[in-house]
Amino acid sequence: MYMQVFDPILKKSDNRNMNDLRLNQIHQQVQQSQKILLVAHEKPDVDTTSCVCALKEYLNSINKESDIYCFDEIPSQYDFLIENTKVLNSNSLIFHNYDTIITCDCGNLKITKLETEINNRLSSQKVINIDHHPKTDTFSDIDLKLTNKCATAEIVYDFFDQNKITITKKIAECLLAGILSDSKNFAYANANENTLNISSRLLELGADWSKIMANIHYNKSLNSLKIWGQTMRDVELNKEYNIVSSKIHLNYQTAADGEYLEGLPSFLGTIRAIKAIIFLRDQNNGNIRGSLRSFDDNINMSLLANILGGGGHIKAAGFQTKGKLVKHEKEWIIIDN
Repeated sequence: MYMQVFDPILKKSDNRNMNDLRLNQIHQQVQQSQKILLVAHEKPDVDTTSCVCALKEYLNSINKESDIYCFDEIPSQYDFLIENTKVLNSNSLIFHNYDTIITCDCGNLKITKLETEINNRLSSQKVINIDHHPKTDTFSDIDLKLTNKCATAEIVYDFFDQNKITITKKIAECLLAGILSDSKNFAYANANENTLNISSRLLELGADWSKIMANIHYNKSLNSLKIWGQTMRDVELNKEYNIVSSKIHLNYQTAADGEYLEGLPSFLGTIRAIKAIIFLRDQNNGNIRGSLRSFDDNINMSLLANILGGGGHIKAAGFQTKGKLVKHEKEWIIIDN
């Protein structure tokens, strides 16, 4: 009886101690590194961008040489995070120049777009993965994956806090942006008391709430609203399952990097009483990207995304598959190219 009562408490304590150990290990690895590569995932969102920017700011403050890498261009609305920092791409990256690689918010190796480089890294190169998505593969030497966190930015905050690292105004602003974006301003269920406490602390440290909101929410262009309007006209409701679907076809898409579509899947989730949404985007490269959102505790979108080669969270997930959208009678279907 004694162990039955205290076993969950002991396990929670063990997990906390293990997480603290990994946070300390990451700090130790950073301290002994000569040159560090900070990796944001492909099609970068606010969370991955905020994490690499916060870590870059810290590394600059201790005169540690580092670079940010992202396969895709960082969207212009995140300029307030990146500022004048140069971001490397596949054409400018010399991977073997770095002895430590830190991937931020990368749920799997594939979305780093560095699969070959990381899998074939030198024995002297160490990979650190900081992430809050469910585990799908293991590719790092130090894996700090906390699925109970609403954003990877929350874990990076823990890294600074655990190792008593000074959080500057700039770092605070980056981290708060990541938390607000991935929790949809604390609307998602994974935003808890600890999330609010951390956010409050970041505000105390100088993060500018209004500046963050202006850049990640109130930043839509006229063209983007026109595209949203087209998507709204194509919304369909499956009344049997209360699932909403929509798509944007190649003919309607004018933003090559998808900036115009930022936030659109979540906006579809404001439709009353729906259980889930499926949003498909026909890209220019022969691929289709899908965004999945669930508003019902019995619908696990990460399972569907994994089947389709993607991943994510129970409530929010995504995938990419080969094919194109074709109109068939009253439906849109995915066919092979």
